Amino acid sequence: MHDILVSVIMAVHNGEVFLTESIESVLNQSHKNLELIIIDDASTDNTHHILNDYKKRSNIKIFYNLNNIGLTKSLNKGIESSAGKYIARIDADDVWLPQKLELQLKYLVSRPGIFLSGTNFLFIDEVGEIIQRTGTSELSELITPDLIKRLLTRYNPFCHSSIVFDRAILSLIGRYNERYKYGQDYEFWVRINLKFDSVIIGGEPLVYKRITENIIGIKRRRIQSWYGFKAACKAILKYEKKYVTAGSYLSCLKKLFRAFTPNFLANAFK
Repeated sequence: MHDILVSVIMAVHNGEVFLTESIESVLNQSHKNLELIIIDDASTDNTHHILNDYKKRSNIKIFYNLNNIGLTKSLNKGIESSAGKYIARIDADDVWLPQKLELQLKYLVSRPGIFLSGTNFLFIDEVGEIIQRTGTSELSELITPDLIKRLLTRYNPFCHSSIVFDRAILSLIGRYNERYKYGQDYEFWVRINLKFDSVIIGGEPLVYKRITENIIGIKRRRIQSWYGFKAACKAILKYEKKYVTAGSYLSCLKKLFRAFTPNFLANAFK
């Protein structure tokens, strides 16, 4: 029996700029039966001092990595320390709307056959202004398990900061794959959807996903594209043939061709 219904996992490395806003968006949730687990991955900025202000909160656990171990291992460390029946994720620069967890958990609890849920989202910039983009953020209807399985052979339809999943799946599929420095979420969704059903709840966006335009961010997204391509290939190889179409292969090929830019492969495999 879980006394805590949901554990929220956040990993942060040098995230002082948006960290407080992200933490407060979790603490201000209308659903209060939660714990927030924060892994400080050897930050060298003011992150440590910001987290010190939250140490006395009974529903917050803070862990400090002595060395920078990366996002994937930090997320697994957070999962190991969690106690909730459900596990949620938020990046240290993203923001939740207050009703996000309440609506999502209500849906999952009422549908025991669904083990993972994402939500609609919008992109925001450094100052919190909404960036108009097409894609998952525009969806207004429920994305069903069958459609998600098809989409996963083309691209990652989930916003990482929007997901909540039942921890029961971990005993069958394991945690995030630590061989993936980037794209670990995409690979994780693939493994989950090979055995379980998941949905994306459309309608009003419940998450603001932060996009910052800087050289480091651009380089990282290019590397993520490569790892995402690998995960997409894995999906195509493992899913039943009914989920694989000519469009699936074409989409993956496009990801690969976009990855072949000067010096990209050298960076991708460092």
